Parts: sequence; C-alpha cells; structure tokens
Amino acid sequence: MEMTTEMTNKERKFTIKIGDSYQLELEPELFIKLCVEMPILKQIWFNFNAKYDDILNLENRVFEIESTYRIYQPHFLLIIRMLKDNNNLFIPAEREIEQIHEVLDTLGGCEFIENRLIEIQKQNNKKKKEIEEEDGLCVREPALDKLGLFEWRTLIMNIGRNTEEEMLKSQNQNILKLQEEGYTFSSCNNFIYHFRRKIILE
Repeated sequence: MEMTTEMTNKERKFTIKIGDSYQLELEPELFIKLCVEMPILKQIWFNFNAKYDDILNLENRVFEIESTYRIYQPHFLLIIRMLKDNNNLFIPAEREIEQIHEVLDTLGGCEFIENRLIEIQKQNNKKKKEIEEEDGLCVREPALDKLGLFEWRTLIMNIGRNTEEEMLKSQNQNILKLQEEGYTFSSCNNFIYHFRRKIILE
C-alpha cells in the first residue's frame, strides 16, 4: 500500500502560480526539467542542493513566481513550450523571442533555451538572406542593386556622329567584349544599356 501511495504522489502535477491571477499545472517530469534548466527557480522554491527525488515526493506541490518579478503568463508559457519542444518544432516569432529573453533575463537565463534561440536566429537569418538574394536576382539596374549582388557595366550609345552601321558595329564589339568578361544584358533605356555579372564570394 505504501508503494502505491508513493507512486501516486510522484505522479501528481505541480502547480505554479504566476502573480495574483494565473496558475499553471505541470507534469512532474516537466517541472523537474524546469528546475534543472533554470536553477534560479530551483533556488527560489527549494535550494541549490535540493534532491530531485525529494522534490518529487513533496506533499505541497504549489509554488509561486511573485508579481514583483513582473513575469507575465503568456511569456512564461513560451518558456514552457520551449522546454517541452524536444523535436525543435516550435519556432517563436520575433516578438515572442523578445518576450522569452525578457523572462530569461529576469530569472537568470537558461542555456538550453538560449542555445535553441541562437539556432532559430541563424535559421531566420539564412532564410531572410535567401529571400533577399532571390529578390535581388530580379534587379535590372545598378541603382536598384541594394544588396550589391552584381558588378555592373553600362554602355551609352551615341549616334550623333556615327552612321547606324557604325553604331551597330561598335555596339556589337562592346557587347561581345562584355560577354567574354562574363557580363549578361540586363536592361536598356534610351540607348543606355546595362550589363551585370554575379559577384562570387570567396
């Protein structure tokens, strides 16, 4: 009978009160993970030397994050989602990342979550760069190449002193030279021809 009672007690959920108006129930395994990954909370509720088996056997399973910490319920729920996300499926939005950092700054940090946020930021930066570069490939004039993706050459056709035949001959020679150098035609406006060559980063 005592074994059954002990197992039942270990399986009871923990309750975390946040401020004056909200409380959250956590499975024992998740509550322990919270204490492991955020040792400041363990220190607030127990002490650094508290044994996890003893915590699991506690009768009192209600703990509080006082309102003086200014932790808001939706922000703390983001922390819980990050801790539960063993398969890295939860990708918080930029504003949510800011809110997570606010909680971590207040409660002494969490290496597990911080490392995950760094990885998410790297993925976001990579996606952003890919989108910017994809948009940049559509640029047809030097002034619009904000990302500096191309080297540019401009040909201005002046027909004032040349016959049409001479102009075409000169134009073809210049275009052929640019093509040999790896430039491709991009756009033409009022006899101003733009050619571009993709910059290859080392």
